[in-house]
Amino acid sequence: SGRKSDLLVEKMGGFASVARFDFRGHGDSEGTLENDLAASGLLSDCCGVLDEADGRAGADFDKRHVLVGSSMGGFVALWTAALYPERVAGIVLLAPAVAMKEFLAQNLNPDDGGIEIPSAWVPEGAIHMGPQFLKDFEIFEHFMSSKDFATSADLLASVLISTMKRVGRVIPIYCAHGGKDDVLDWKVTEKFMKQLADAFPNESKFVFRLVKDGDHRLAEDSASIYNEAILHLQS
Repeated sequence: SGRKSDLLVEKMGGFASVARFDFRGHGDSEGTLENDLAASGLLSDCCGVLDEADGRAGADFDKRHVLVGSSMGGFVALWTAALYPERVAGIVLLAPAVAMKEFLAQNLNPDDGGIEIPSAWVPEGAIHMGPQFLKDFEIFEHFMSSKDFATSADLLASVLISTMKRVGRVIPIYCAHGGKDDVLDWKVTEKFMKQLADAFPNESKFVFRLVKDGDHRLAEDSASIYNEAILHLQS
C-alpha cells in the first residue's frame, strides 16, 4: 500500500491485473515486526499472494508474474525468482535490499539480539524487529549453499544466476536506486546487477538506473521508473 503502489496500479491497470499487499507485520496485515517477521515468512507471504492470483485468473492465463518490490520487497522478489522461476516473468526493483542480512546486522541491538533501524517515517523514530529474522536467514542461507560468499548479495546473485541457467531462461530485471539513499548503498545494488549482466553477456535483460538525486523511497521518481520498466519488460 502507499503512493508508489497507487501509481503502479495507475500505470499498469489499463493492460494488466495488479495485486498488491502488505507483508506480515506491515500495514493492515496481521502480526508484528517484533514477533512475526522472518525471511521465510516473507517468501511465504509473496507465494501466497501469487497462489491467490493464479486461482482467480483461471487455467487459461499465464501463471508467470511481474514482481515489483521496493527495499525489503525487492529482496523478496529476487529470492522468489531464484527459488520459483516458473512463477516469475520479470522483476522491477526500487532500492532493493540485496544485502539484507548485512543491513540488519548493522542495526543489531547487542542487549537483546533484536534489530533497531532508525527511521524518520515512524513516530517512534526507529523500526523494531525481533532477532528471529537474522536467525531464520542464517538457516535459509546455509540450506541454499555450502559455499562461502563474501556477502548475502553475492549468494543471492549466485543462486539467481544458477537458477536461470538451469531453466534456460533469463528473467528480465529493471532496477532503480537513488544516489542519495541514506538507508541502502546504491553501489551494492549496482555491483549485484553487474554480476547478473556479466553472467549473461549476450543478453540485455538487466538494467540498472542510478537516480542521481533520489532518496531511499524514490516516491518522487516512481512514475518515470515505472514507465522505463514497462518499456524494458516489453522489449
